[in-house]
Amino acid sequence: MNLRRFLGPLVAVAGLASAATAQTTHVVNLYSNVFLPDDLTIQVGDTVRWEWVTNFHNVVSGTNAGMTGIPDGIFSSGSPVAPPSMFEVTFDQAFLDANPVAGNVYTYYCIVHLPGMVGRVRVETGDGSIGSYGYGLNPTGSLVADGGNATIGNTLTLSLSNPVDALAGPGLGIAFLATAPDVNFPGGTNLPGFGLAPSPVGQIVVSLAAPDPFLVLGPGLWAEGGTVTLSLPIPGDPALIGVKVYCQGALIDTTTADGIGLTNGIELVIG
Repeated sequence: MNLRRFLGPLVAVAGLASAATAQTTHVVNLYSNVFLPDDLTIQVGDTVRWEWVTNFHNVVSGTNAGMTGIPDGIFSSGSPVAPPSMFEVTFDQAFLDANPVAGNVYTYYCIVHLPGMVGRVRVETGDGSIGSYGYGLNPTGSLVADGGNATIGNTLTLSLSNPVDALAGPGLGIAFLATAPDVNFPGGTNLPGFGLAPSPVGQIVVSLAAPDPFLVLGPGLWAEGGTVTLSLPIPGDPALIGVKVYCQGALIDTTTADGIGLTNGIELVIG
């Protein structure tokens, strides 16, 4: 299978531009109950500055859990305050090394205005990166990528397994690649009946909207309790640098009628 044939359209869709080498400060305004913008993609070394415009707010890294938040301790502006106020974080390599998160995606919220006032910062690095996500229901470690970084010219090995059921299988395994994650990233959309045993519910964590999935790898043979390995060669095309690819696997147990289980997802940022 010619991977370049599939990644060519991906480059066109992504509309790649060369990343600027200068460090940038990105401003997020805090209005009555919203961060604007609430979704930033920045480069390693950039700074994000939150500026209060109206109302009492704070900025706390962590996840939204309805009317409450779950802080992860990575950054916080402290107690809610009124404008004028400002808080900033520099997402340099030292920060990323000290505070690793899946896909370098840092989520945050205002504790006063949950559940709606949330945001996220995605940090891109030039060396390529691999991060796992989407393991709220799908077992952690059910899909991993080995073989170094996601860099052009490199070949990654995708490994699919069921870490919660050593007797699962036998059957087949596939992996599918998309240009975007599910709309609930870093989570997914629940699919009853597609959980890896013994879970009855799985989550689809990649986009299924055209042109996705743009590539399916496999099938590979899955021995009982074993691992399926699939190769993912990345073409040596500099135009791919900076492209994000989202991947998820499925294990198909051929001994049962409803034996399809979904893995966690991985985000590849090609460097």
